[in-house]
Amino acid sequence: MLVLVSGAQATTNRTFVSNSGDDANAASDCKRPTPCRTFAVAFAHTQSGGQIVALDATGFGPLTITHPVTVIGPADSSYISVAANTVGITLNAGANDRIVIRNMNISGDGLSNTTGILVNTGRLVLQNSILKELTTGLKVNSTKADVTNTDFIGNTVAIATTGTGIDTNTFPLTGPTSVRIAFGNVLDNGTAYQMNNPGTACSGNCNKYTIFAFTIGNSVTVNQAGNTNVALGTGASCDPNVPSGCMAIGTYVSTGNQQAP
Repeated sequence: MLVLVSGAQATTNRTFVSNSGDDANAASDCKRPTPCRTFAVAFAHTQSGGQIVALDATGFGPLTITHPVTVIGPADSSYISVAANTVGITLNAGANDRIVIRNMNISGDGLSNTTGILVNTGRLVLQNSILKELTTGLKVNSTKADVTNTDFIGNTVAIATTGTGIDTNTFPLTGPTSVRIAFGNVLDNGTAYQMNNPGTACSGNCNKYTIFAFTIGNSVTVNQAGNTNVALGTGASCDPNVPSGCMAIGTYVSTGNQQAP
């Protein structure tokens, strides 16, 4: 019986969590009539490429993602409160696995050493979410993420990347690390964007970029205000004497594709 139950896990296309749910409902695969209480238990019963749906706006605990999945909160956002020295959502998926997170409110409540979303492997699509009062809102390590209509408010660092970026003077625009952001707000953070060791571009004598903001015409679509520092960089490849370099982020338009392999 234990073997059969274990084999049945992670074979349900859609699971549900609710404030009134119970993780004991994992025995029935966290279906809508019998939702589970935490994201972690629901994920264990969600097949690759499936969905976890939150039925109400409440806290559902931390989550580590290891295969493609879509996590959807209600319109008024599901909540993850990040404890000190921990991470709200960690992505340790396959290199080409796409993970979609939508309508998520992740807060560090000003506690020390908190990270909202940590992307180690896999490709993140983050939509209509809020990351606030964290040490680092979104951290991306040598992979790619797209962020749309998302707010980063009152974090020590809103978005941080580590890894080689893209030389915007060389085409096609390729590189192993990039975060594209469009619309939303980046407000009142200590540092809005931090690029760690993005690499130096041989052409044009400038540093590579790992963070890009979507533009329409000559206007950046992201509202950036009240940040102590807009962009900073660390590591040997960040030369403060080079124009722009790690002291600025790149821009992209709808016809561009900095996420190319």
